[in-house]
Amino acid sequence: MKKIGKINVQVVSGNIATMPVDAIVVPQFTDCASYGGVGGAICRYGARAGIDEYNALAQKSPFFYGDAIITPSHGGTSKYLIHVATVGETAKSSFTITCKAVFGALLMADDKGIKSLAVPAIGSGIIGHLTIEQSAKAIFSAVEMFSQSREINGIENITMVIYGLPDEVAPAQEVLENGSYHDVTDEVGQKKFDVAEWFAEFSKDLMDVDR
Repeated sequence: MKKIGKINVQVVSGNIATMPVDAIVVPQFTDCASYGGVGGAICRYGARAGIDEYNALAQKSPFFYGDAIITPSHGGTSKYLIHVATVGETAKSSFTITCKAVFGALLMADDKGIKSLAVPAIGSGIIGHLTIEQSAKAIFSAVEMFSQSREINGIENITMVIYGLPDEVAPAQEVLENGSYHDVTDEVGQKKFDVAEWFAEFSKDLMDVDR
């Protein structure tokens, strides 16, 4: 764990849907909910109604990339879901959009008096363009900008949750420890898209959500 400003920040390996936090940040499409990846996990662990609420709002009036909106979770381990419109962005814009979205999510959380947040490796999923290292840089850079921009009302702890093997935490942990997120304004996404991986994961999420 390390402090960024007054906020305790850590990186862990696990399932973000089971984190005992006040709010979970959920990457979403601009015009509908993502029922795969983090959204799929949230659904499977009791908070599908929170994902459905975002879906209804986005279909009625699509959001812009980088927007953030908070809803009750309606179940699961957290009280709130903070939806960020980041899924489907381009490799060129994904880093900047992730920074903007996380910054907006932090503003909303702090205004609500939320003390603890879990944040996934935004932009690094199956259809994402960021490596774990780049996602960590974007997220921690946003935390740093947020901590420097205002007197913090509520946020005390932020956990970046990596879904995968424990050794996959290392790139994000290194970014946190060495401070390589300082003064980073933009990067082009370096993660390559794997069609076979996408199809396998999408099919699994779809079957689980529809049960």
